[in-house]
Amino acid sequence: MNRTINDQELLIMTPSTLWRLLLQEGVFLDVTTGTSLRSLLTGQLGLAPDYVERHVDAVFLDGHPIDDIDRTSVPDGGRIAIAGALPGAAGIAMRRNSPVAALRGGITGTNDTDKPTEERGRIQMRIFGLVLHTVAHKLLQRGVIVEAARIASFLREDEKATVLSHGHPEDRDAVLTRLVTQGTEAIECRVMIAEGNGTLNPADS
Repeated sequence: MNRTINDQELLIMTPSTLWRLLLQEGVFLDVTTGTSLRSLLTGQLGLAPDYVERHVDAVFLDGHPIDDIDRTSVPDGGRIAIAGALPGAAGIAMRRNSPVAALRGGITGTNDTDKPTEERGRIQMRIFGLVLHTVAHKLLQRGVIVEAARIASFLREDEKATVLSHGHPEDRDAVLTRLVTQGTEAIECRVMIAEGNGTLNPADS
């Protein structure tokens, strides 16, 4: 996906939790890189420190399980995934500071020896399991960067969604047509999911 973001900014307002799957498939975020993984999760993405410690059991950076999220930095272009408890023996081995971490073989991520420079960059973020259901509202409301065609795919499945561009309501069908045409262009998209009482609230579920 091109790093240049289209100047179109979309806000999707919907009662559907379908949009959570964007985070499972992977989205892009513009963040400050060079900080620790813990700082990314708590300081930049707004997850409560206690929640990270108690519920984010597995953290992966570029496919490698990470034990020390304080001494591992976020690189520009990094692929980060977080999850709650993973099933089975392999899942237990992938958890942070697992007592059976030796079962991973040589895939464990290494700690940084030098502190990198902090600067703006872009990462890919994926979230799985119960963590996805808990934090999806917050991250989607914060805003994610997604290919236009992927947004179109989700919007096509969500007939109850209302679309605003730069704060102004837009015709849903017109937006769909435009997104399909834009294809792989990067679009900044925010999603506000209604809670059970029908009130749109950006708070965590």
